[in-house]
Order: sequence, then structure tokens, then C-alpha cells
Amino acid sequence: MTQYSRRDAMALGAVGLAGGVLALAGCSRSPGGGGKSARVVVYSSIDRQIIEPVLAEFSRVSAAAAAAGTAGGAVFTAELVGDTEATKATGLAQRVLSEKARPRADVWLSSEGVTTAWLAREGVLSALRPPASGGPAAGADALARAIDEWPAEFRSESWISMSLRPRRIVYNTRVMDAARAPRSLDELCREDLRGRVVIARARFGTTRGHVALLHARLGDDGLLALAKRLKAVGVREVDGNATVVRAVARGEAHAGLTDSDDVYAGQREGWPVDATPDPVIADLPQSPTTLALVAGGPNAAGARALAAWLLDGALERSLAGGDWRAIPVLPRVRAELSVTEPVRAAAWDSLDVERALSIWEQGLA
Repeated sequence: MTQYSRRDAMALGAVGLAGGVLALAGCSRSPGGGGKSARVVVYSSIDRQIIEPVLAEFSRVSAAAAAAGTAGGAVFTAELVGDTEATKATGLAQRVLSEKARPRADVWLSSEGVTTAWLAREGVLSALRPPASGGPAAGADALARAIDEWPAEFRSESWISMSLRPRRIVYNTRVMDAARAPRSLDELCREDLRGRVVIARARFGTTRGHVALLHARLGDDGLLALAKRLKAVGVREVDGNATVVRAVARGEAHAGLTDSDDVYAGQREGWPVDATPDPVIADLPQSPTTLALVAGGPNAAGARALAAWLLDGALERSLAGGDWRAIPVLPRVRAELSVTEPVRAAAWDSLDVERALSIWEQGLA
């Protein structure tokens, strides 16, 4: 896969998108009309330093289109609302639910799939396609066209999966070389790693989805046995995958389980960390970035304009560069960036997440 810097990726994301995607803005003016700015509020658990430049580029392109007279006078400005490393998507999801009667968010953009599937079941996400009557016809709607291009296994009625990240075993390169590094979940349970393995708590973030996928693969007994083996060698739980990498880099742990982007971020900082793939992990679906519209959000037109722009390749191009290095799903973006890594979809809404977490926590108790 060709690796692009964030600057290169952002430039690619902007080329050719302003006219086609932001044409949707011409269908609806901002609430104040007359070219006034209309906020598009985005609740996102993607790391702020990753997603902020993408949303800033959307705002810039929207302003440029309005100035050129191609957006019907509307200027959409994306405004990011995030959360802490420890709670990430879970905390934001609770906020969406608490605001159900009077939504404040327009777009939901998450770094994993379990929480988005849960929000869909709770009825707080709207259909991505416009209704058959009222509003622009599906064939003329930029978001509908973007959805039609998306691989069927990575989309549902109310949300889209994209920009996949694999899970990795991270290890301290000052403590061990690649030959000695653990290469499987079973090897994390080695006696020489006793008291030196760290994982993120599974109630939040991508670790929750990983545990649910492991449960679907290993069953009740297999997942319980794995958790008990980790407990027996003194595994330590911390708040978040970034904290896992920091603990390994500082020598507080020698190895751990995390997301690929957190390893890349640590390497950018010059930390002594590297990663190995586990054959079981490598065969599981990767963790997706998920995009949805909040039902009843205050700026529906702006939300659809932003979603269409992101799905037209802007987000996947950007997340393929920098620390994220996510694997694109959209075929033309994969071809453009020479991506060969396979992509694997998951039926996130069918996983028995609560049972998996209960078994996992029982084994670690």
C-alpha cells in the first residue's frame, strides 16, 4: 500500500470534489439564508488530530463553492465534538441518546462499529437515503450516489463502514527483538511475560468489538479460557489503546494488545515500539470507521452534504495517510492508493456483545 502524508492525502481528497459533492448544498440554504454559515455538528471518537484537518477541509471547500456561486449561497462549517480517550465512542453515544428528544448533533463519525450498531437499534440514526417522496430524488442526491458506489457488505440502511484498522500485538523493541516478540494471543500468556502484558479495558472503544469478535470465533469456553490465561500471567488493564502503547514504550509492560494506528503514532514519536500480527486477529474483521446521520439533527442539509463529501473519498484518502494508515474500502480509492490489503466486513449488529464482555470480565476477575 502506498503511504501518503496527511498533506498529500488532504490534497487528493479536495481535488475534483467541490463541484459534484457540494452541489447538494444548492438544494437547501442555511437556516439564515443569504450565505450565512450553517454549523454541521459532528460527534466523533476519531482522534482529534486526525479528524480535525478533514473537517476543516470540508468547511473550506464549502466556503469556496459558495463564493463561486455553486452552492446556492449556503456555507456549511463542520464543528467537532469529541470525548476522552477512556470513554471515546461510548460516552458520545450516551450523549446522543440523552439528546434524543432535542438532538444537537448532525453527523455521527465513530472509530468502531459496535456503538454505531447499538445507536441504530436505539432509533437515533436516520436513513441515509432520502425518502421516496419529498426532498431530492434518490438519483439526483449526492449522498445517495455515494452510497450506491459503496460495497454492499460495508453499508446498511443507516450507517456506512469505511477506513478499516487491524488489531496488533505491540512490543517494546528495547526489551525484545522481532524473533522473541509474541505473535499470538496465546503467546501473550507466556511465562516470561508474567506481569508485563497490558490491554485496554473492554467496556470502551475497539477492544469491546475485538472481544465480541473473538467470542463469535472462540465461543463461550474459548473466550473464557483465553481471559483466564491472561489473568494467570498478571495482565494489566488500562484506559484505552493509546495508553497500552505508552505503557509498553515506557517499559511498564513489555507487550500488549492495541490498534495499529496507536503503534504508528508511537513510532512517529520515536518510541521503542513495534507490532506483530496474530493469525487469529489477522483473520478477524478489522475495526471500521463508521458514518451515520443523527435523526432529527438541526442541520439535515449540511449533514447530508458533509456525509456525501466524506464518502466520495475525502475521508478514506486522508485516513490512509498519517498515523491512521487505515485500509480503504471504496474500490476506486483502493486503486488510486495501490492498496492490496484484504478487507473483511463484520455483522456488528448481530454480535452478542454483552455476553462476550460478561465472559471476558469473568475470566479476568
